[in-house]
Amino acid sequence: MAHASQSDEDWHRDRAVVVAHSHNLILALRTNSLFSSRQRFVEAGKEGSHKLMTYVKHLRRDLLSHNQPLPPPRLLQPFIEVSKSEETTGPITGVALSALATFLELRLVFVDVPTIIMISTAALEVKTEVADAQSHEAVLGRILQVLKACVCHPKGVNLPEEVMLKILQGCFAIAMHGYPSELLRHTADATTTDMVSHIYQNVLNGTAPHCFPKVFKFIVSMINTEADTLGKVLGSSATSYAESDNGSVPSKTQVAATKFAGLSLVYVVIATLKETITQPQCAPLLMTVQDELCRSLLSVSSTVDNVVVIAQMLRTLQLTAMACGDHIAPQLLAFLLGTYLKEDTPPDHDTAERKEVVLESLMEFCSLESFPVFLVETYDCDLHSPGVFEALCKHLTSQCYPSTAADGSVKLTSLNLCACNTLLQLIKSLGGRCLGVPPVEPSTQQRELMVKKQHLSHFAKLFAEKPKNGVNYARNLPLDPETGRNIFGLHPESNGIEVGTMLFEFRAVLHKRLLGEYISEGGLDPDYSMHKRDSETEEDFAARIAQDADRTHGRVLYSQLVREGFYSSFAFKGMTLTTAMRMVLSAYLLPGEAQRIDRLMEEFATRWHAENVAPDGSRDESINPFANSDAAFVFAFSLIMLNTDLHSNQVEKKMTLLEFRRNNRGTNAGKDVCHDYQEMVFNDIRSSKIKMQDAVVDIASEDYQWAEAVKKSRETGGRVGPISAATVRDFDSYLFGVLVNPAISALSAVTEAVDESTRRQAHSHHSHGGDKQTLGGEVIISDTMQGLYNCGALAAHFGMTGVADKLVIALCKFTEVFQPSYGPSAITRLGRSSKGLQAIRTLFRVISDFGDYVRDSWLDALDLVMRIYLQGCLPEQQQQQQPPAQGFAHASSPERAQAGPERANSFPNYSAGNAGPQAIPSVPSTASLSSTGGAASPRVAGGGDGGFPKAGPPNQASSFYECPVSPIIAIKPLDRAGAAADEEERPVNSWSLFGSNEEVKRQQQAQTRAALSRVCGVISECSIGELIQSRMREFSDPVLFCIIIALIKLSGVELPQVEDGNEHFATAKPSSIHATVFSVHVLADLLVSNGHRFEVAVQPIEAFYTRLLLTATKYICSKQRKQETAYWISVGEHVVVSKLRVFVRLATAADRTLARTEMLLRTLATFDNLHQNVFGPLVSRHVSTALSFVLQTSALDDVRSAAAWEMLITLTYKSGLLAKSTNSTVVCLDVLQHMVANNSFQWPDNVPRLVEALVHLYLLLSTSQDDLDWEHVTRPEGMVPVHTVAQQQQLGSAGNMKVIGCLTQVRDTLMASVGDFSAPTHAWVVAWLHLLTGYANIVAANTVPRGPNANPDSIPRERSDALIALQRSLLAPEIAKLPIPVCYEAMTKVLVPLVQRLCEGTPDPRAVEAAGFFGRFSPTLAINSVFGLQQAEPPAAKDAARPASSAAVKQALSGVEDLQTRVLALLCRAFLHFVGNARLASHAEEFMALWKQLLGLLYAYHSRPPQSGRIDSSETVKEAVREQTKNLVNVLASLACPDLAEIPNFWVVTRHLIAPFKELAGPLNAHLDSLGLPGGVPPQ
Repeated sequence: MAHASQSDEDWHRDRAVVVAHSHNLILALRTNSLFSSRQRFVEAGKEGSHKLMTYVKHLRRDLLSHNQPLPPPRLLQPFIEVSKSEETTGPITGVALSALATFLELRLVFVDVPTIIMISTAALEVKTEVADAQSHEAVLGRILQVLKACVCHPKGVNLPEEVMLKILQGCFAIAMHGYPSELLRHTADATTTDMVSHIYQNVLNGTAPHCFPKVFKFIVSMINTEADTLGKVLGSSATSYAESDNGSVPSKTQVAATKFAGLSLVYVVIATLKETITQPQCAPLLMTVQDELCRSLLSVSSTVDNVVVIAQMLRTLQLTAMACGDHIAPQLLAFLLGTYLKEDTPPDHDTAERKEVVLESLMEFCSLESFPVFLVETYDCDLHSPGVFEALCKHLTSQCYPSTAADGSVKLTSLNLCACNTLLQLIKSLGGRCLGVPPVEPSTQQRELMVKKQHLSHFAKLFAEKPKNGVNYARNLPLDPETGRNIFGLHPESNGIEVGTMLFEFRAVLHKRLLGEYISEGGLDPDYSMHKRDSETEEDFAARIAQDADRTHGRVLYSQLVREGFYSSFAFKGMTLTTAMRMVLSAYLLPGEAQRIDRLMEEFATRWHAENVAPDGSRDESINPFANSDAAFVFAFSLIMLNTDLHSNQVEKKMTLLEFRRNNRGTNAGKDVCHDYQEMVFNDIRSSKIKMQDAVVDIASEDYQWAEAVKKSRETGGRVGPISAATVRDFDSYLFGVLVNPAISALSAVTEAVDESTRRQAHSHHSHGGDKQTLGGEVIISDTMQGLYNCGALAAHFGMTGVADKLVIALCKFTEVFQPSYGPSAITRLGRSSKGLQAIRTLFRVISDFGDYVRDSWLDALDLVMRIYLQGCLPEQQQQQQPPAQGFAHASSPERAQAGPERANSFPNYSAGNAGPQAIPSVPSTASLSSTGGAASPRVAGGGDGGFPKAGPPNQASSFYECPVSPIIAIKPLDRAGAAADEEERPVNSWSLFGSNEEVKRQQQAQTRAALSRVCGVISECSIGELIQSRMREFSDPVLFCIIIALIKLSGVELPQVEDGNEHFATAKPSSIHATVFSVHVLADLLVSNGHRFEVAVQPIEAFYTRLLLTATKYICSKQRKQETAYWISVGEHVVVSKLRVFVRLATAADRTLARTEMLLRTLATFDNLHQNVFGPLVSRHVSTALSFVLQTSALDDVRSAAAWEMLITLTYKSGLLAKSTNSTVVCLDVLQHMVANNSFQWPDNVPRLVEALVHLYLLLSTSQDDLDWEHVTRPEGMVPVHTVAQQQQLGSAGNMKVIGCLTQVRDTLMASVGDFSAPTHAWVVAWLHLLTGYANIVAANTVPRGPNANPDSIPRERSDALIALQRSLLAPEIAKLPIPVCYEAMTKVLVPLVQRLCEGTPDPRAVEAAGFFGRFSPTLAINSVFGLQQAEPPAAKDAARPASSAAVKQALSGVEDLQTRVLALLCRAFLHFVGNARLASHAEEFMALWKQLLGLLYAYHSRPPQSGRIDSSETVKEAVREQTKNLVNVLASLACPDLAEIPNFWVVTRHLIAPFKELAGPLNAHLDSLGLPGGVPPQ
């Protein structure tokens, strides 16, 4: 025996415990007079001793007198008897039970399994006198303590099943006792939970009790408890504690409590065995889970309305699914489709709470990272299961959309928000698993499965629209080359049997009603033909015809074959007719037409009867009592009628069994069907309706279907534990592709439905106690925005490009900036809209982080940026400019000197008079290009919060060329202070409940300022400038191209269109000027920030710029539509500024390359092709400043292209000619001087254009205002350059001397660059002749000295210096070595025309100008020499029509005798310089022509009439002429040059030419005769 093995030490310990509790029990009994009398104090033995007291005293005596262990029954008897006695009160019973619990809890050695059984039985049979409820519940609490101690004892694992079940039933009985207090009920629940947890904890420890499967089944049975079965669950113990009950039927509350308790305990069991429930040691539990538990849970889901029970059921289901996984896949599918994804009608108040609980449970499922992949791998990739994950996404997104009330308002309900949160959890779980891990492509097998599933989904979709279309799609799918069939087992020529078999195989995914209609059709196969097909051979055609035995009029009954193939796939063998009907009607819904039902039941009866008849014709009468299939068909049809009659609410009088028998009389081959069979069938249908149910969802309602599901789960379930992370990632891309599009739409709908007006109102009263609705709205918007951002992150992770576009479009809409309201009220509304601010913040997060995947929505995003800018909400740090480059300042620029740091860096604005949407933005002044101010612009006083400047005068802009992030457009942002003022000026009612007018106005002002502050704070966080400056550098080339195209579209420019061969002007939209200019400058920013891939971005942008300039040219030159012309002048000038800014920034960048620089120069060639009327107003005032800055940085030193330098010189030249101010012309001259000083251009290729530019700029700066000939230059109004006398006096002669210095430097460089003067290059000769011509132009210029004390009769210094430079250039010793043709060309094209110009007897100056651009400076001729003859020449008679006095004055100014004398002397000296070193005989003809021209010029000067009032001076010139002629002839005669003798008749002609010089002819001829030189008459 157990007690025999006790050691003395253990016995003494146990005895002490028992003795102590016996003392306690005696004391408790003595408190009751029933068990103890005071007579014992009078006389011993006289008091009546109660048996219970006797039991206890005897036990105490035995314990004290015996040293040997007593048997356990002897030790426990007094305590058990006291606890079971009906005479004891609650306190006494409690002491006895407390003693028993102590024995168990202290693990006394004598306690063994029989002892535990005795104790538990005694506790369950406790009977006590109920004095009051409190004492009674105290006893029940002690009972619970004893029962728990029995189960938790180490030897309790060996308790028999029946004992363990009774213990659990006792605990449930106590919990269900009457109306227990909350304390007792919670104590009973906790006790039961502890016991169950202990039992199954032992399973984990390897000491599982034998009863644990039975206990689990008992707990599961509690879930199915109903009112009539509650007593069975509680057992006999239910009556032991039910004294307070009235014996009535248990209430719904008790039934629900029992179900809840069962679900809670199942949860405890699954939670305890979560990791091991699929292991072999838990196989009995797993089988129970697959069968009884899942069916009980499905029953609760479909029958229970108590929300608390439903919630616990879903919680238990979730844990079970996590623990068992695909071991319960069929059952879980029924839950998913029948409970979670069930599409109900709009919920009422009773069902809404249930739906909310279901959605909350689904949210917990969706938060699991493995759940979506489990759905896809288990169901979606199974061709015979419906697509669950896609259905889940569809269900959640559909539940997110708010409903529209009768008044048109849209309101969010808790169901919408719960569905939204569930969707967000699904996105979050997917992102938590995917982000940070490289995406994994599915395996080939998985990819093939998903492709097949996609085909199946499309087939089901087409079948739901029109079954024939779906079947044709299934037939015509690509075939497997090995099997010759597609994934549906069909081919294009499949017959009806094959189609029917396919429909049966995939019936789970097909529309039930349409499936029933399709297989019940009576038509023929439309694709069947009795003619031979093209693909058939004669043998194949004959075989097909022979095979189709069942024909009607030569055509097979296709629908009959479909039904045959469909029903032949069922396994009817061994099934009763009703069971088979239930299985068949779970696959489709019966159609409404009787003929269709007839066809279906006939084919069903035929197939069922055939399978339940043995080959020898025998059959089991209990299953198939019908003589033939016709009898089975008639009876099956009658069963349909019986089912409708018994279970239809519209039938008041139900059919009886006798009536049913009467209806089927004689239908079995003339006999009646067995009455017992009819009664069995009648009772079966009456007790359980034949439902037109879904075989997937309603599997628990039919035993055979449930058995099949359990069988399938036990056969296919094999994986242990959750899905591995590697397997999960294989499906991530597919999951997100299914989820993303409906998720974005749903989240957008939720965000759109947030009631902004209510939230704003709540916000205004938030200070008066807060508003939960406001906080709730904030949370909703924050969550949905984060969800949208997560979608963008996942799309970028998987490389999906279309998702980001949808996000950007949706977020742009939420900002509300695009609403019609425009101006300060819009920005104030935005500041009060948390949704709009959150949308802006999220939008720019998406663009910044995932911009590489944004494509078509850049137009919306950039449109938003433009509108934000126009609202004046870009933060100060994004609007202000960076400090310009150091070390570049021109002292000659007054505008630069006046700019100052503050002005140089202030943000460009409109002038106050130009504000408004229709105003044309001004172009920022380029004068600030060289400003050196580096400090940020201080805030303008009164400019509002954030330091935005108010509107100021135009052209107060920082450098567009130096800023890394441009101010985008030089237009006025709407003033934020003005926004507040506009809000403040709104009319206020004279009376208000909330205070006076002033108080309300102050509140409105405070709200407006707060709104503006919030807007600016959010925009500042977005870092839009950084996005354009830095982030776009990282975008890929395709994204950059999309941005460029979006900006071009955003410009809104309608370019000219060609119709019928004629180009029509575009319709200008002045209101779109902001968008156009914005696009122009942001495109420039893109080029600047993407200089490393300039070649990729420049082509579309340059094409856009060029089109804008060409369109501007059309309008400006048309001299029509003044408003449109002003619009296009502004646009064109912004284009010019943008192009030059890009040129300066990239040409001077540290990472510049020669190839990029040359490409940048080619972009400026567009300016060179512009019409003069466009170049002047748009280009001239900007080019010089830009080139000046670039040249100062030596950025173009590496350029070796002569064409590029030619273009730069030309642009500078044009800019100087068409400049609006003398200062701009001087700047152009500075640029040319810098080129010369640094030898920047290509020598000598660019010298001709350079000299031409210098000379023309000199002439422009030196000519008085009256001498300018601008009247023939067509220009837009207000664009004519003005050169005032004051400006000329201010500049002085310093600017003109720069020209002389430049030409001198050019001359020195040319002289040094030629290697051999006897063989110069052609380019050098051209350059040298152009240099000489330039000097000659300056010498011959009609200029006078400037200044208040200047003498008009004197020669300007620069003309004298030019003449000296010309002399040095011609008389240098090296020049004489030049080839004779070059020397002759210098004489004939330079000196001779110069002398002719200075002679008053020259021909019409315009004829000379055309040959060598000499004569009086004409802007028309100068411009036409550059642009081509684009304007008509002035009439030839114009000069003749002028007054004689004016012509005389001009001639007097140009005929300064000293200059003429010096020029004549230079002519002669140069002639003799060349002749002395030349071989004249080799060029006799040219020499004679030059000689004749030379003497002719001398005679012209000698013979010209005296000028009015200047006779003496005229004689001086004549004297100089005579002297030069005499010296010239004498020198030639004294040279004794042999070449002169070889020239025929040289001296004869000479004598003839000097004859007109009457004073000289005689002496010269005598001198020639003395030298023996020939004379005579010259030949004709």
